[in-house]
Amino acid sequence: MIIARGLAGLFVFFALSAVAAARDLSKDVGTFADRFGWPGAVALEVTRDGVGETVVRGECRPDKPLTVDTPMMVGSVSKALTARAVLSLARQGRLDLDAPLSRAWPGLGGVGNLTPRQLLTHTSGFSARQGMTVTQPPDLSRLAPDETVGERRYSNLNYNLLGALVARHGSAPFDQALAKLVTKPDGLASLAVAGEAAKACGHTLAFGTTLQRPEPAWSPWIAPAGFLQVSPADLARFENSILNDPEAGRGSPLDPLVGWKSATIAGEHVYSHSGQIGGARATLVVMPSRGKGLVIVVNRGGDLLQDPVDELALRSLARLQGRPQPPIPWPWERVLRFTGLLLLAVNVWRLALSLKRSSLADVRLWRWGVTLAVAIIVPAAVLQMTALSAASFWRLAPDLFILLLLGPALALSRWAIRPRLR
Repeated sequence: MIIARGLAGLFVFFALSAVAAARDLSKDVGTFADRFGWPGAVALEVTRDGVGETVVRGECRPDKPLTVDTPMMVGSVSKALTARAVLSLARQGRLDLDAPLSRAWPGLGGVGNLTPRQLLTHTSGFSARQGMTVTQPPDLSRLAPDETVGERRYSNLNYNLLGALVARHGSAPFDQALAKLVTKPDGLASLAVAGEAAKACGHTLAFGTTLQRPEPAWSPWIAPAGFLQVSPADLARFENSILNDPEAGRGSPLDPLVGWKSATIAGEHVYSHSGQIGGARATLVVMPSRGKGLVIVVNRGGDLLQDPVDELALRSLARLQGRPQPPIPWPWERVLRFTGLLLLAVNVWRLALSLKRSSLADVRLWRWGVTLAVAIIVPAAVLQMTALSAASFWRLAPDLFILLLLGPALALSRWAIRPRLR
């Protein structure tokens, strides 16, 4: 009798603990969604046995609620799914990950000396800038890495090439090869190159608020690196298959976590893969030693200075590891961007007043020359540091793009006309 009561007590304890954990996850998702203005968010805790706690909040768009089965764009998480197709070819013996690409793909020029593994692990030497600017199929015979081969340099171009490699070995366009290698075998029914429904679900942070922003049409060339759609439920199935893979986290030639970021947190190896596109953000976390993982998908992008989705993932990870959670961050990027736009408007107004009170008779051209030079150099330098093209910057954060383009020029324009004020 005492033993039975003890077992019952333990059952109640673990049941209450699970409920409390679910409440914590739900509370965190709700707090982050409210604080950062997310229209919708889905968070799932994954185990080797399946899906544990699930939180769904918000909507895809005003006329459509968000569910775990809603296909969403996942940005660079697409790379993890493309890697799955590459590893499938390797496991079937149809692709040698350590053989030069030229062995099965002639006419590649210098790129032919690279291996699929170097592309998978971002050690090919292609730069981040190449990955952002080469958005159409290039002349592969003339393509060459910008950086040193062997050093890790994250680049979309690596996975663009892997997508072309998958298509070549599959003797079909990438989307059809992906369906044969991943979608059908792994039961990921929603996985596909992004269609209109997934693109329409997106929103972006701009002008101090959240705006619905359907994604523009993209070249199929970039789909393997960042333009796939998949539902949160299928991402959980994908993580579940990784957790049940005996090679996961072992660093073996066919480790399914190849290309993921890895870190040691509280003594455990943690693997993660994040992705952001103009209208969506996703993060995957896997802890092979615990047999647990996280899937978080939010239908809003545009955060360039702050990463609230990763912050939510870190809090959830801490809870799964049984350690104190970091504090919930404040949306300082949202405040900063709103303040910047307000100051920009004030500067426009003050410049208009200055121009009205000034005379053209005392123009100092050298100051206008300095102003023009700064207005060109500063935005160019920022784009270089962020490895973003102007078009990509505009798609991700139109308000920051306007601030970058007009802020330095307006700040110096009043200085340039000051000598001719009366």
